Amino acid sequence: MNNADRAEFLVRHLSQLLCRAAGSDELSETVKELVRSTAAGHIALDIAGLSGDTAAIRTMLHASAIVGRPGEYRPLVFDNDDRLYLYRYWDYERRVADALLQRAAINIKAHDTELFSSELDRLFADPRAKRQKLAAAIAAMRGLTVVTGGPGTGKTTAVVKILALLLRLQPGLRIALAAPTGKAAMRVGDAVREAKSGLPTEGLREQLPHEAATLHRLLQLYPGHSRYGADNRLPYDVVVVDEASMVGVALMAQLLEALADDSRLILLGDKDQLASVEPGSVLGDICSGNDIYSTRLQQQLAGVGIGIAAQEQQRHALQDNVVVLDHSFRFSADSGIGQLADSVRAGDSARALELLRDPAQASVQLHEADTARAVRDAVLPWLLSHLRSYMSAIDASTDPAEALACFEKFRLLCAVRHGSTGVAGMNALAEQSLAESGLADTRDTWYAGRPVMITRNDYQQQLFNGDVGVTLRLGEESRVVFASADGVRLLSPPRLPEHVTVYAMTVHKSQGSEFDDVALVVPGQDNELLGRELAYTAVTRARNSVNVFGSSTALVQAIQRVSQRTSGLAANLLLREAGQPEQRSLF
Repeated sequence: MNNADRAEFLVRHLSQLLCRAAGSDELSETVKELVRSTAAGHIALDIAGLSGDTAAIRTMLHASAIVGRPGEYRPLVFDNDDRLYLYRYWDYERRVADALLQRAAINIKAHDTELFSSELDRLFADPRAKRQKLAAAIAAMRGLTVVTGGPGTGKTTAVVKILALLLRLQPGLRIALAAPTGKAAMRVGDAVREAKSGLPTEGLREQLPHEAATLHRLLQLYPGHSRYGADNRLPYDVVVVDEASMVGVALMAQLLEALADDSRLILLGDKDQLASVEPGSVLGDICSGNDIYSTRLQQQLAGVGIGIAAQEQQRHALQDNVVVLDHSFRFSADSGIGQLADSVRAGDSARALELLRDPAQASVQLHEADTARAVRDAVLPWLLSHLRSYMSAIDASTDPAEALACFEKFRLLCAVRHGSTGVAGMNALAEQSLAESGLADTRDTWYAGRPVMITRNDYQQQLFNGDVGVTLRLGEESRVVFASADGVRLLSPPRLPEHVTVYAMTVHKSQGSEFDDVALVVPGQDNELLGRELAYTAVTRARNSVNVFGSSTALVQAIQRVSQRTSGLAANLLLREAGQPEQRSLF
């Protein structure tokens, strides 16, 4: 039974279970649609968007014994905006909204405004860092700060300086740094260590965290239970979460409930990237308001020398907690990757194609291919060139960390898992190319250089879905090297949980990673999985070059297709009042 068959089996089984509880099959198809939509990442099902007699469906929902109104404990919840939820996801959404609103209402008052203002000016002297400076000021004044921006906009640099500011204002703060995956945690930990070397004093550098943990490790989550939660709060004054777009509604609910009441939460991420694999689009919902602040915040910031545009009416409960970084420090104005990312994000498919076809833009290129065979033929030279360099580096390397870094230089990214232009087909093509070119004996399962990705969490080995390792030959033995919080660790192959070869991976799995050179494989036919957010995420994984292989027609359709997950979180944050800010003097 493949994944699709297993998913449909679960859909039928849960539908039958719920209909049996209701004593009627009349909602069977609606329940199946709800379960499918949840599996696809939606928190709720939009009844108004269903085909058929929606008025009759509403009547049946209101009359059903298994359907309740918001706040009632029933298997399904039907709200006033035509959204139908599984109770669990309605509850997650409610808990996230309540916790965000409560934390957003915390207004922290500074005793020493002169120190506050002077530290802001000292840390953010670069005139290009005005938005970073704004984020730092808000982080000092609020219990919740959300910093969103594209690649190279300085999110990590900003957070290091934000933490330095907080430590100057309140020495001795306990700070935790986290990310959703092991790879993302390693990257943000490395970036923070690099960025804090630019801080002016050794004392500040020593107080900043030296490593990042996964959210699972931070919360000490295990199947069925966790160490930290509503009854046992995290022992930190400040919690920073990078790659927040990857955090689904369930994990966000657990994180928010585990925070101490008087702690600060700082979320970093790119709101335009793909939403989490798990249901929800929490970061996107949080950032769904406009970029205009309240007059109340305007007055507070004026006290430390920061001027902002403001409006009297507050439409979004979190509008004073979100800062968008819009200046790229990584890509120049004429950078091909930067321009391509901007075009895709804006839905400007004509400009994106123009850039990809422009010979002057050496860093971005489209390889037109309309069939699966043509795509594979076009990919092969690019792939083989990188495989030769990679295998040569593996043969020459004696340092496991260096070997692992070699594999981060390139990656094939696919929209889908299956088929000849999906992950399975591209990985098969890579190993076939290795064998035919004599670069590796792939008959040996654990040949030197074989990259693998973990596909099932193993808490005992501390390996998690998405972790990537590289096979090395150490004498007569094979070992797989993985990144860890304190460097790398080597494991024998039999100790690994379920895994796959990973020269190619889905764009979803690439989130939280960066590579020198990226190839995006576009399916020959239009595919609903290929949308603007996926294309943007793929492009922004690249540091040096992006090569797109596939049909320009399919690429245009993808750039013009916006993925929208159904949830009520954004509406809750738009319509519900955050209330009067709670005044706290913490420094």
